[in-house]
Amino acid sequence: MSVSSLSDRLAQHIHAWAARTSLGRAGLSEKAPLAWLIAPSPANLGFALRTTFAALLALSLALWMELDSPQWAAMTTWIVAQNSRGQSMSKAKWRLIGTCLGAIAGIAFLAAFPQEPWLLFPLLALGAGACCAEATFLRNFRSYALVLVAFTCTIIVLSGANQPDNVFMIAMSRTTYITLGIVCESTLAGLFAPRLQTVAHEEIRSRMQEALSGACLSMTGLLLGEKDGLFRSRALIGSIPSLADQIEFSEIEIGPHAHIGDHARAVLASISTFLARGLSLHIHMQAAAPLPETFEKSLSDFAQILKTIPERLTTETDLVAAARQIRADLYHTRTNCLQTATDTLILFEQARSHPNSSEQLMRNLLESRILETALAKLILELDEAVQHFLATLEPGTKDHFHFAQHIEKDPVLAINNGLRAAVGICVGGLIWESRRGRTGLRWPCLWLSPAPAFPLLKILF
Repeated sequence: MSVSSLSDRLAQHIHAWAARTSLGRAGLSEKAPLAWLIAPSPANLGFALRTTFAALLALSLALWMELDSPQWAAMTTWIVAQNSRGQSMSKAKWRLIGTCLGAIAGIAFLAAFPQEPWLLFPLLALGAGACCAEATFLRNFRSYALVLVAFTCTIIVLSGANQPDNVFMIAMSRTTYITLGIVCESTLAGLFAPRLQTVAHEEIRSRMQEALSGACLSMTGLLLGEKDGLFRSRALIGSIPSLADQIEFSEIEIGPHAHIGDHARAVLASISTFLARGLSLHIHMQAAAPLPETFEKSLSDFAQILKTIPERLTTETDLVAAARQIRADLYHTRTNCLQTATDTLILFEQARSHPNSSEQLMRNLLESRILETALAKLILELDEAVQHFLATLEPGTKDHFHFAQHIEKDPVLAINNGLRAAVGICVGGLIWESRRGRTGLRWPCLWLSPAPAFPLLKILF
Protein backbone atom coordinates (compact mmCIF):
# COMPACT_ATOMS: atom_id res chain seq x y z
CA MET A 1 0.00 0.00 0.00
CA SER A 2 1.44 3.38 -1.00
CA VAL A 3 1.82 6.29 1.36
CA SER A 4 -0.63 8.42 -0.63
CA SER A 5 -3.40 5.78 -0.47
CA LEU A 6 -2.83 5.36 3.28
CA SER A 7 -3.11 9.12 3.84
CA ASP A 8 -6.27 9.24 1.69
CA ARG A 9 -7.89 6.47 3.72
CA LEU A 10 -6.89 8.17 6.96
CA ALA A 11 -8.43 11.43 5.76
CA GLN A 12 -11.66 9.60 4.83
CA HIS A 13 -11.86 7.96 8.27
CA ILE A 14 -11.35 11.31 10.00
CA HIS A 15 -14.02 12.94 7.82
CA ALA A 16 -16.47 10.11 8.57
CA TRP A 17 -15.75 10.35 12.31
CA ALA A 18 -16.35 14.12 12.25
CA ALA A 19 -19.63 13.61 10.37
CA ARG A 20 -20.83 10.98 12.88
CA THR A 21 -19.86 13.26 15.76
CA SER A 22 -21.78 16.20 14.32
CA LEU A 23 -24.84 13.99 13.72
CA GLY A 24 -24.61 12.67 17.26
CA ARG A 25 -24.44 16.17 18.68
CA ALA A 26 -27.49 17.24 16.70
CA GLY A 27 -29.78 15.12 18.83
CA LEU A 28 -27.94 15.49 22.13
CA SER A 29 -28.77 18.28 24.52
CA GLU A 30 -25.96 20.19 26.17
CA LYS A 31 -27.62 19.52 29.53
CA ALA A 32 -27.64 15.75 29.00
CA PRO A 33 -25.57 13.68 31.46
CA LEU A 34 -21.93 13.41 30.40
CA ALA A 35 -22.61 15.44 27.24
CA TRP A 36 -19.26 17.19 27.71
CA LEU A 37 -17.55 13.78 27.52
CA ILE A 38 -19.64 11.97 24.91
CA ALA A 39 -19.97 14.80 22.41
CA PRO A 40 -17.76 17.76 23.36
CA SER A 41 -17.94 20.91 21.31
CA PRO A 42 -15.02 21.57 18.91
CA ALA A 43 -13.90 24.52 21.03
CA ASN A 44 -13.83 22.48 24.26
CA LEU A 45 -12.11 19.55 22.57
CA GLY A 46 -9.46 21.84 21.07
CA PHE A 47 -8.92 23.53 24.42
CA ALA A 48 -8.43 20.17 26.16
CA LEU A 49 -6.00 18.86 23.55
CA ARG A 50 -4.03 22.12 23.45
CA THR A 51 -3.71 22.34 27.21
CA THR A 52 -2.77 18.66 27.54
CA PHE A 53 0.00 19.05 24.98
CA ALA A 54 1.24 22.21 26.72
CA ALA A 55 1.29 20.42 30.10
CA LEU A 56 3.22 17.47 28.66
CA LEU A 57 5.68 19.85 26.99
CA ALA A 58 6.22 21.76 30.25
CA LEU A 59 6.70 18.50 32.17
CA SER A 60 9.20 17.20 29.60
CA LEU A 61 11.22 20.40 29.72
CA ALA A 62 11.19 20.40 33.54
CA LEU A 63 12.45 16.80 33.59
CA TRP A 64 15.11 17.63 31.02
CA MET A 65 16.23 20.59 33.17
CA GLU A 66 16.31 18.25 36.22
CA LEU A 67 14.16 20.52 38.39
CA ASP A 68 13.41 19.23 41.88
CA SER A 69 9.58 19.39 41.50
CA PRO A 70 8.85 19.08 37.74
CA GLN A 71 5.16 18.32 38.36
CA TRP A 72 4.59 22.00 39.22
CA ALA A 73 5.37 23.01 35.63
CA ALA A 74 2.56 20.83 34.30
CA MET A 75 0.23 21.87 37.13
CA THR A 76 0.88 25.54 36.35
CA THR A 77 -0.13 24.95 32.74
CA TRP A 78 -3.50 23.55 33.83
CA ILE A 79 -3.98 26.26 36.45
CA VAL A 80 -3.31 29.11 34.02
CA ALA A 81 -5.25 27.67 31.07
CA GLN A 82 -8.66 29.26 30.52
CA ASN A 83 -11.21 29.05 27.71
CA SER A 84 -10.82 32.78 27.12
CA ARG A 85 -7.45 33.91 25.81
CA GLY A 86 -7.77 37.15 27.76
CA GLN A 87 -8.38 35.24 30.99
CA SER A 88 -5.34 33.05 30.35
CA MET A 89 -3.11 36.05 29.67
CA SER A 90 -4.35 37.90 32.75
CA LYS A 91 -4.01 34.89 35.04
CA ALA A 92 -0.54 34.04 33.69
CA LYS A 93 0.63 37.63 34.20
CA TRP A 94 -0.59 37.94 37.77
CA ARG A 95 0.52 34.41 38.71
CA LEU A 96 4.03 35.20 37.54
CA ILE A 97 4.05 38.50 39.45
CA GLY A 98 2.72 36.86 42.61
CA THR A 99 5.23 34.01 42.38
CA CYS A 100 8.22 36.34 41.94
CA LEU A 101 7.17 38.61 44.81
CA GLY A 102 6.48 35.59 47.02
CA ALA A 103 9.90 34.11 46.24
CA ILE A 104 11.62 37.36 47.19
CA ALA A 105 9.59 37.59 50.41
CA GLY A 106 10.36 33.95 51.28
CA ILE A 107 14.11 34.49 50.91
CA ALA A 108 13.92 37.66 52.98
CA PHE A 109 11.93 36.02 55.79
CA LEU A 110 14.22 33.00 56.10
CA ALA A 111 17.35 35.11 55.80
CA ALA A 112 16.19 37.48 58.55
CA PHE A 113 15.10 34.73 60.98
CA PRO A 114 17.03 31.54 60.14
CA GLN A 115 16.92 30.12 63.68
CA GLU A 116 14.11 32.15 65.23
CA PRO A 117 10.84 30.32 64.51
CA TRP A 118 8.95 32.19 67.25
CA LEU A 119 9.64 35.42 65.38
CA LEU A 120 9.37 33.92 61.92
CA PHE A 121 5.86 32.46 62.24
CA PRO A 122 4.12 35.55 63.70
CA LEU A 123 5.67 37.79 61.05
CA LEU A 124 4.85 35.25 58.33
CA ALA A 125 1.27 35.16 59.61
CA LEU A 126 1.05 38.95 59.61
CA GLY A 127 2.36 39.12 56.05
CA ALA A 128 -0.06 36.45 54.80
CA GLY A 129 -2.95 38.10 56.63
CA ALA A 130 -2.11 41.49 55.11
CA CYS A 131 -1.99 39.97 51.61
CA CYS A 132 -5.33 38.21 52.04
CA ALA A 133 -6.93 41.35 53.49
CA GLU A 134 -5.68 43.54 50.66
CA ALA A 135 -6.76 40.94 48.08
CA THR A 136 -10.36 41.48 49.22
CA PHE A 137 -10.20 45.02 47.81
CA LEU A 138 -9.11 43.89 44.34
CA ARG A 139 -10.96 42.20 41.49
CA ASN A 140 -10.24 39.34 39.14
CA PHE A 141 -6.71 37.93 39.09
CA ARG A 142 -5.14 40.90 40.89
CA SER A 143 -6.44 39.45 44.15
CA TYR A 144 -5.14 36.06 43.01
CA ALA A 145 -1.63 37.54 42.71
CA LEU A 146 -1.67 38.85 46.28
CA VAL A 147 -2.82 35.51 47.64
CA LEU A 148 -0.03 33.84 45.64
CA VAL A 149 2.51 36.10 47.32
CA ALA A 150 1.53 34.70 50.72
CA PHE A 151 1.20 31.13 49.37
CA THR A 152 4.59 31.12 47.61
CA CYS A 153 6.36 32.82 50.52
CA THR A 154 5.03 30.23 52.98
CA ILE A 155 5.95 27.28 50.75
CA ILE A 156 9.50 28.54 50.24
CA VAL A 157 9.98 29.16 53.96
CA LEU A 158 8.72 25.67 54.81
CA SER A 159 10.76 24.03 52.04
CA GLY A 160 13.93 25.81 53.16
CA ALA A 161 13.41 25.24 56.89
CA ASN A 162 15.66 22.17 57.03
CA GLN A 163 18.20 23.64 54.59
CA PRO A 164 18.25 27.46 54.96
CA ASP A 165 21.52 27.70 53.04
CA ASN A 166 19.69 26.49 49.89
CA VAL A 167 16.66 28.79 50.18
CA PHE A 168 17.80 30.87 47.20
CA MET A 169 18.00 27.80 44.96
CA ILE A 170 14.62 26.59 46.24
CA ALA A 171 13.05 29.94 45.38
CA MET A 172 14.71 30.02 41.96
CA SER A 173 13.60 26.48 41.25
CA ARG A 174 9.97 27.22 42.08
CA THR A 175 10.00 30.42 40.04
CA THR A 176 11.59 28.54 37.13
CA TYR A 177 8.99 25.78 36.79
CA ILE A 178 6.12 28.24 37.33
CA THR A 179 7.56 30.41 34.55
CA LEU A 180 8.10 27.34 32.38
CA GLY A 181 4.47 26.27 32.68
CA ILE A 182 3.24 29.78 31.90
CA VAL A 183 5.48 30.11 28.83
CA CYS A 184 4.39 26.73 27.41
CA GLU A 185 0.69 27.46 27.86
CA SER A 186 0.94 31.01 26.51
CA THR A 187 2.97 29.94 23.47
CA LEU A 188 0.57 27.21 22.38
CA ALA A 189 -2.50 29.32 23.16
CA GLY A 190 -1.09 32.14 21.02
CA LEU A 191 -0.49 29.76 18.10
CA PHE A 192 -4.09 28.52 18.16
CA ALA A 193 -5.82 31.88 18.64
CA PRO A 194 -6.26 33.43 15.17
CA ARG A 195 -8.13 36.70 14.66
CA LEU A 196 -7.90 37.40 18.38
CA GLN A 197 -8.64 41.13 18.20
CA THR A 198 -11.58 40.70 15.82
CA VAL A 199 -13.18 37.98 17.93
CA ALA A 200 -12.72 40.01 21.13
CA HIS A 201 -14.28 43.07 19.50
CA GLU A 202 -17.24 40.99 18.38
CA GLU A 203 -17.67 39.60 21.89
CA ILE A 204 -17.78 43.09 23.41
CA ARG A 205 -20.27 44.19 20.76
CA SER A 206 -22.57 41.23 21.38
CA ARG A 207 -22.42 41.70 25.17
CA MET A 208 -23.30 45.38 24.85
CA GLN A 209 -26.15 44.55 22.48
CA GLU A 210 -27.56 42.05 24.95
CA ALA A 211 -27.20 44.49 27.86
CA LEU A 212 -28.91 47.33 25.98
CA SER A 213 -31.68 45.08 24.70
CA GLY A 214 -32.29 43.64 28.16
CA ALA A 215 -32.34 47.11 29.72
CA CYS A 216 -34.87 48.37 27.18
CA LEU A 217 -37.16 45.36 27.62
CA SER A 218 -36.95 45.62 31.41
CA MET A 219 -37.65 49.35 31.38
CA THR A 220 -40.60 48.91 29.02
CA GLY A 221 -42.23 46.46 31.41
CA LEU A 222 -41.35 48.62 34.39
CA LEU A 223 -42.85 51.83 33.01
CA LEU A 224 -45.95 50.14 31.64
CA GLY A 225 -46.64 48.34 34.92
CA GLU A 226 -45.98 44.78 33.72
CA LYS A 227 -45.31 42.17 36.38
CA ASP A 228 -41.94 40.92 35.15
CA GLY A 229 -40.47 44.37 34.55
CA LEU A 230 -39.28 44.80 38.13
CA PHE A 231 -37.73 41.31 38.31
CA ARG A 232 -35.94 41.76 34.99
CA SER A 233 -34.49 45.09 36.09
CA ARG A 234 -33.16 43.68 39.34
CA ALA A 235 -31.67 40.63 37.61
CA LEU A 236 -29.93 42.78 35.01
CA ILE A 237 -28.48 45.12 37.64
CA GLY A 238 -27.09 42.08 39.48
CA SER A 239 -25.40 40.72 36.33
CA ILE A 240 -23.62 43.95 35.37
CA PRO A 241 -20.52 43.43 37.64
CA SER A 242 -19.80 40.06 36.02
CA LEU A 243 -20.17 41.63 32.55
CA ALA A 244 -17.66 44.32 33.55
CA ASP A 245 -15.19 41.62 34.61
CA GLN A 246 -15.51 39.86 31.26
CA ILE A 247 -14.88 43.12 29.43
CA GLU A 248 -11.47 43.38 31.09
CA PHE A 249 -10.39 40.07 29.54
CA SER A 250 -11.69 41.02 26.10
CA GLU A 251 -9.86 44.33 26.44
CA ILE A 252 -6.60 42.43 27.00
CA GLU A 253 -7.17 40.50 23.77
CA ILE A 254 -7.85 43.69 21.79
CA GLY A 255 -4.67 45.43 22.94
CA PRO A 256 -3.55 48.24 25.21
CA HIS A 257 -3.97 51.12 22.74
CA ALA A 258 -7.73 50.90 22.17
CA HIS A 259 -10.31 52.40 24.52
CA ILE A 260 -13.13 50.05 23.58
CA GLY A 261 -13.11 48.52 27.05
CA ASP A 262 -13.48 51.94 28.69
CA HIS A 263 -16.48 52.76 26.51
CA ALA A 264 -17.99 49.33 27.22
CA ARG A 265 -17.68 49.88 30.97
CA ALA A 266 -19.26 53.31 30.49
CA VAL A 267 -22.17 51.60 28.71
CA LEU A 268 -22.70 49.29 31.67
CA ALA A 269 -22.44 52.19 34.12
CA SER A 270 -25.05 54.16 32.17
CA ILE A 271 -27.30 51.11 32.04
CA SER A 272 -27.02 50.72 35.82
CA THR A 273 -27.98 54.36 36.35
CA PHE A 274 -30.74 54.00 33.74
CA LEU A 275 -32.26 51.05 35.59
CA ALA A 276 -31.88 52.75 38.98
CA ARG A 277 -33.64 55.88 37.71
CA GLY A 278 -36.32 53.69 36.17
CA LEU A 279 -36.99 51.98 39.50
CA SER A 280 -37.23 55.38 41.20
CA LEU A 281 -39.59 56.67 38.51
CA HIS A 282 -41.70 53.53 38.81
CA ILE A 283 -42.15 54.10 42.55
CA HIS A 284 -42.98 57.77 41.98
CA MET A 285 -45.55 56.88 39.31
CA GLN A 286 -47.30 54.51 41.69
CA ALA A 287 -47.42 57.20 44.39
CA ALA A 288 -48.68 59.88 41.95
CA ALA A 289 -51.49 57.80 40.39
CA PRO A 290 -53.58 58.75 38.49
CA LEU A 291 -50.93 60.10 36.14
CA PRO A 292 -51.33 63.44 34.32
CA GLU A 293 -52.42 63.14 30.69
CA THR A 294 -49.43 65.07 29.36
CA PHE A 295 -47.03 62.72 31.12
CA GLU A 296 -48.89 59.64 29.87
CA LYS A 297 -48.37 60.89 26.30
CA SER A 298 -44.60 61.34 26.86
CA LEU A 299 -44.39 57.98 28.60
CA SER A 300 -46.17 56.24 25.74
CA ASP A 301 -43.83 57.78 23.14
CA PHE A 302 -40.75 56.70 25.08
CA ALA A 303 -42.10 53.18 25.66
CA GLN A 304 -42.70 52.83 21.93
CA ILE A 305 -39.05 53.68 21.23
CA LEU A 306 -37.87 51.24 23.90
CA LYS A 307 -39.85 48.42 22.30
CA THR A 308 -38.13 48.92 18.94
CA ILE A 309 -34.53 49.26 20.18
CA PRO A 310 -33.80 45.51 20.71
CA GLU A 311 -35.01 44.63 17.23
CA ARG A 312 -33.12 47.51 15.62
CA LEU A 313 -29.88 46.49 17.34
CA THR A 314 -30.09 42.87 16.18
CA THR A 315 -31.75 42.86 12.75
CA GLU A 316 -30.38 45.90 10.95
CA THR A 317 -27.24 45.32 8.90
CA ASP A 318 -25.73 48.77 9.47
CA LEU A 319 -25.47 48.80 13.25
CA VAL A 320 -23.74 52.19 13.33
CA ALA A 321 -26.58 53.84 11.40
CA ALA A 322 -29.13 52.13 13.65
CA ALA A 323 -27.42 53.42 16.79
CA ARG A 324 -27.31 56.95 15.38
CA GLN A 325 -30.99 56.82 14.50
CA ILE A 326 -31.81 55.59 18.01
CA ARG A 327 -29.92 58.54 19.46
CA ALA A 328 -31.85 60.91 17.18
CA ASP A 329 -35.18 59.44 18.33
CA LEU A 330 -34.14 59.67 21.97
CA TYR A 331 -33.04 63.28 21.51
CA HIS A 332 -36.40 64.18 19.96
CA THR A 333 -38.34 62.48 22.77
CA ARG A 334 -36.20 64.07 25.48
CA THR A 335 -36.65 67.51 23.91
CA ASN A 336 -40.41 67.05 23.96
CA CYS A 337 -40.25 66.01 27.65
CA LEU A 338 -38.23 69.10 28.58
CA GLN A 339 -40.55 71.35 26.59
CA THR A 340 -43.60 69.83 28.27
CA ALA A 341 -41.94 70.25 31.67
CA THR A 342 -41.23 73.93 30.89
CA ASP A 343 -44.81 74.53 29.73
CA THR A 344 -46.13 72.82 32.85
CA LEU A 345 -43.93 74.98 35.06
CA ILE A 346 -45.31 78.13 33.39
CA LEU A 347 -48.87 76.91 33.94
CA PHE A 348 -48.04 76.11 37.57
CA GLU A 349 -46.68 79.62 38.18
CA GLN A 350 -49.77 81.13 36.57
CA ALA A 351 -52.07 78.95 38.67
CA ARG A 352 -50.20 79.81 41.84
CA SER A 353 -50.58 83.52 41.21
CA HIS A 354 -54.30 83.13 40.50
CA PRO A 355 -56.36 83.28 43.71
CA ASN A 356 -59.08 80.89 42.51
CA SER A 357 -56.79 78.02 41.48
CA SER A 358 -57.61 74.71 43.14
CA GLU A 359 -55.06 72.73 45.08
CA GLN A 360 -55.74 69.65 42.94
CA LEU A 361 -54.86 71.54 39.76
CA MET A 362 -51.65 72.85 41.25
CA ARG A 363 -50.79 69.37 42.53
CA ASN A 364 -51.33 67.84 39.07
CA LEU A 365 -49.19 70.48 37.40
CA LEU A 366 -46.41 70.02 39.93
CA GLU A 367 -46.49 66.22 39.62
CA SER A 368 -46.43 66.50 35.84
CA ARG A 369 -43.41 68.80 36.02
CA ILE A 370 -41.53 66.40 38.33
CA LEU A 371 -42.39 63.31 36.28
CA GLU A 372 -41.48 64.93 32.96
CA THR A 373 -38.10 66.01 34.33
CA ALA A 374 -37.42 62.54 35.74
CA LEU A 375 -38.34 60.98 32.40
CA ALA A 376 -35.99 63.37 30.56
CA LYS A 377 -33.12 62.34 32.86
CA LEU A 378 -33.99 58.70 32.26
CA ILE A 379 -33.82 59.22 28.49
CA LEU A 380 -30.50 61.02 28.88
CA GLU A 381 -28.94 57.99 30.63
CA LEU A 382 -30.06 55.69 27.83
CA ASP A 383 -28.73 58.15 25.25
CA GLU A 384 -25.32 58.14 26.96
CA ALA A 385 -25.31 54.33 26.93
CA VAL A 386 -26.04 54.28 23.19
CA GLN A 387 -23.40 56.98 22.63
CA HIS A 388 -20.67 54.88 24.28
CA PHE A 389 -21.96 51.78 22.47
CA LEU A 390 -21.50 53.68 19.22
CA ALA A 391 -17.92 54.48 20.27
CA THR A 392 -17.21 50.75 20.67
CA LEU A 393 -18.42 50.18 17.10
CA GLU A 394 -16.29 53.00 15.67
CA PRO A 395 -13.09 53.26 17.75
CA GLY A 396 -11.37 56.54 16.96
CA THR A 397 -7.63 56.96 16.55
CA LYS A 398 -7.59 60.07 18.78
CA ASP A 399 -9.91 58.67 21.41
CA HIS A 400 -8.47 59.23 24.91
CA PHE A 401 -11.57 58.40 26.91
CA HIS A 402 -10.91 56.68 30.23
CA PHE A 403 -13.55 55.26 32.54
CA ALA A 404 -12.52 55.40 36.19
CA GLN A 405 -13.68 52.36 38.14
CA HIS A 406 -14.61 52.69 41.78
CA ILE A 407 -14.56 49.27 43.40
CA GLU A 408 -16.69 48.87 46.49
CA LYS A 409 -14.54 47.89 49.49
CA ASP A 410 -15.69 45.88 52.47
CA PRO A 411 -13.29 46.45 55.41
CA VAL A 412 -15.10 43.93 57.61
CA LEU A 413 -14.69 41.14 55.05
CA ALA A 414 -11.04 42.11 54.52
CA ILE A 415 -10.32 41.95 58.26
CA ASN A 416 -12.04 38.56 58.51
CA ASN A 417 -10.01 37.15 55.63
CA GLY A 418 -6.75 38.52 57.02
CA LEU A 419 -7.41 37.24 60.53
CA ARG A 420 -8.39 33.80 59.28
CA ALA A 421 -5.15 33.43 57.34
CA ALA A 422 -2.99 34.86 60.12
CA VAL A 423 -4.54 32.72 62.85
CA GLY A 424 -4.25 29.60 60.69
CA ILE A 425 -0.52 30.10 60.16
CA CYS A 426 0.07 30.99 63.82
CA VAL A 427 -1.74 27.87 65.05
CA GLY A 428 0.14 25.73 62.53
CA GLY A 429 3.45 27.23 63.64
CA LEU A 430 2.59 26.64 67.30
CA ILE A 431 1.84 22.96 66.64
CA TRP A 432 4.99 22.74 64.56
CA GLU A 433 7.26 24.11 67.29
CA SER A 434 5.51 22.20 70.06
CA ARG A 435 6.08 18.96 68.21
CA ARG A 436 9.70 19.93 67.57
CA GLY A 437 10.26 20.60 71.28
CA ARG A 438 9.01 17.14 72.28
CA THR A 439 10.99 15.24 69.66
CA GLY A 440 14.18 17.28 69.88
CA LEU A 441 14.28 17.83 66.13
CA ARG A 442 15.67 21.06 64.77
CA TRP A 443 12.60 21.56 62.55
CA PRO A 444 9.24 19.79 62.30
CA CYS A 445 8.98 16.06 62.18
CA LEU A 446 7.94 14.06 59.15
CA TRP A 447 4.19 14.40 59.58
CA LEU A 448 4.49 18.19 59.58
CA SER A 449 7.11 18.39 56.84
CA PRO A 450 6.60 20.89 54.00
CA ALA A 451 5.40 18.30 51.47
CA PRO A 452 2.22 17.25 53.40
CA ALA A 453 1.64 20.90 54.25
CA PHE A 454 1.14 21.89 50.59
CA PRO A 455 -2.50 20.69 50.32
CA LEU A 456 -3.30 22.40 53.63
CA LEU A 457 -1.83 25.66 52.35
CA LYS A 458 -3.85 25.41 49.15
CA ILE A 459 -7.07 25.01 51.14
CA LEU A 460 -6.10 27.87 53.45
CA PHE A 461 -5.34 30.32 50.64
